[in-house]
Amino acid sequence: MKILHNLLSAVLFTLLACIDKVDLALPSSELPLIVEGFVTDDPGPYVVKISKAFPADGRYHPRLGVAGARVVITDDAGFRDVLSEFPGGSYVTDSLRGVIGRSYRLTITTANNLKLESTWEKMMPAGTIDRIYFEFVKGQTKDDNLPIEGFNVYADATTAPGSERRIRWSWKGTYIIITDPAALTIGNPPTPLACAENCICCTCWVSEREVSPILANQGFLGSNKLNRNFMTFLIANNIRFFEKYRIEIEQMEVSQPVFDFLQGVRGQVDNASSLFQPPFFELKGNIKSAASPAAVIGIFSANAVTRKSIYIYQSDIPYVIYADRPIGDCRAVAPNSVNVQPPFWE
Repeated sequence: MKILHNLLSAVLFTLLACIDKVDLALPSSELPLIVEGFVTDDPGPYVVKISKAFPADGRYHPRLGVAGARVVITDDAGFRDVLSEFPGGSYVTDSLRGVIGRSYRLTITTANNLKLESTWEKMMPAGTIDRIYFEFVKGQTKDDNLPIEGFNVYADATTAPGSERRIRWSWKGTYIIITDPAALTIGNPPTPLACAENCICCTCWVSEREVSPILANQGFLGSNKLNRNFMTFLIANNIRFFEKYRIEIEQMEVSQPVFDFLQGVRGQVDNASSLFQPPFFELKGNIKSAASPAAVIGIFSANAVTRKSIYIYQSDIPYVIYADRPIGDCRAVAPNSVNVQPPFWE
């Protein structure tokens, strides 16, 4: 669920302005709080992030963490977890563990006594991901018609009994990159990178995620099968497929308010370059302030999560690609990379 923060931040950081500059003319005291929080059936802790938006050139940027708030998550069995504050507007649970069938509510009291409260969110079963599969396709880029080749990734899923098919998926991709840091020198006289001596910066694992929420089509409610759901397109190149690519998909069922909010986020992301982009202020979350309805924009969710993963190998590309080793520190060559092998990597 960390992706919720990434998605919301992406919308608020880059996609909430029109093509022309807009002077919102709002004093800082009236700018909304941005709240993002969740509970799952995974072991905690869970995180609630609170930040303060501020305008710059007609845009909102969620940059300033809000300190000094009292944040509490309550369940319908009477359990209360008072979250601990960490720097940057992060508030972390102590002992809460989400349970399927229970309902949860987030309450916040800020340092200036603004009281915020979410709707009750019931944690529903996630169903199952039955199969993940891929197809190698050839096509053209949307804007400049350049040739493009890669993998369409799909998932077949089954919803839980009684599901209303408000299914949300997210995915995380991981691939390995091996570089040659010894070939890069710095300074005068030229000196190899220090990390090249023991090759601690030769091998990295790179992570990437979706940029727009993936939601089920609720159209046909007579079946609990959701087949051939498009997850993503992965460009086939010698960086991403130096060796192999692991894709892990998460599935969860969300409430109607959360589903509607995610649809709004998807509309903002997918229509970012359109003159007819829906305005940011149409996004409605499930966190409210009775005193000031416009004081907050955000979402709190309670979701069971199921996962499944597969590997796509370089050999799945129907021709030979040459995977040269890039020059430099692998952590600098690839964004979102680490030089420690993830525990799930095989």
